[in-house]
Amino acid sequence: QNCTTNPKGTENAVLATSNNFPDALSASYLAGQLGAAVIVTPTDAVSQTTLNALRFEGVQHVFVVGGPLAISTADVSTLEATPAYNCGGLTPLNTGADLTVTRIYGQTQYGTAEDVAEYVNPNLVGSVDVPGAYGGMYNDTTGSNGTAAANAVTGVKTAILAVGTNYPDAMAASAMAYSKNLPVLLTQTASLAPEAEAAIVNLGIKQVIVMGGPLAISNNVVTQLMGLGVSTFRIAGIDATDTAQLLAQFELNISSAQATAFNTNTTNAAAIAAGTIPAEVADGLGWVPADGLIVSRGDYYTDALSASALSGNATTPIVLTENPTTVGQYLTSFLNTAGSKGYNGTTVYGYQVIGGPLAIAPATMTTISNALAANS
Repeated sequence: QNCTTNPKGTENAVLATSNNFPDALSASYLAGQLGAAVIVTPTDAVSQTTLNALRFEGVQHVFVVGGPLAISTADVSTLEATPAYNCGGLTPLNTGADLTVTRIYGQTQYGTAEDVAEYVNPNLVGSVDVPGAYGGMYNDTTGSNGTAAANAVTGVKTAILAVGTNYPDAMAASAMAYSKNLPVLLTQTASLAPEAEAAIVNLGIKQVIVMGGPLAISNNVVTQLMGLGVSTFRIAGIDATDTAQLLAQFELNISSAQATAFNTNTTNAAAIAAGTIPAEVADGLGWVPADGLIVSRGDYYTDALSASALSGNATTPIVLTENPTTVGQYLTSFLNTAGSKGYNGTTVYGYQVIGGPLAIAPATMTTISNALAANS
């Protein structure tokens, strides 16, 4: 988020390693609370690109998520010796101060996720209400969906639970964690991680969204959650792209206010009113609206996890391609519906691609545009 336009300001940034996914996944929640971006960097040295971004955005305080094996002690020392600048990166702060650095981490990825979740005031944990989720509306797997539809809850503190050993099912959830203030907790597959359980209890979490099917998070974990008095449902597809599009449907159904936001574009109001697709979308150039979708490659994690800040204050769903050159059947089906009748009355007209042509190939962008326009 640009320091000249972000209403929350950009005095803060959240830094995680680019060498692995768990820390960046849990960092999205902290970044959302701070109104900051998630920036990734190699473990052995802070990249010059990262330092340039911190300077240009006028960052004063860097929150490092992960221990010394993720972000080295030398990295932290480099940051602490880096001057802080005003927005634009041309003039140092009047105080001449260096960056302030706060490190948050546990002994494992599960502990780090717990510590990040508990670093924020528990009163700031958000909630989401989509009662249909308790009927298995967003679960395409054979895994237990958890709490019965008759016992659906609303208005309670909510967390996202993901497996701590793989990224595909969970990486699209970073946008919702950011914008809806939902902590991301990590668990093993077979049983609920003690660190996740501790965070649920300590934060007073009463609803957990389980990301992925039983191969990622077992039915036993779902049973353990319900045993804690926590209402639980799955968002789970046949593969990562299916899970991401189911999550996108869920996000579009969170509230009518969000649906309205997605269906508004001031720069193309006439085209939308006429029911046509803006030319920028049709020609495959990847028009970048503030009210569309975020598209990321599904075979690697850094782009999707870094994109959470783009969701802003109203979740912009992150959807995933199979890989840089293949959209995949599940995303294509979602785009066909989103571009015609929409979800919850919400028609999607545009999208933003995260990453260069090696991440999402130009031909893939054209395929995405055509899928959006196919049934319009």
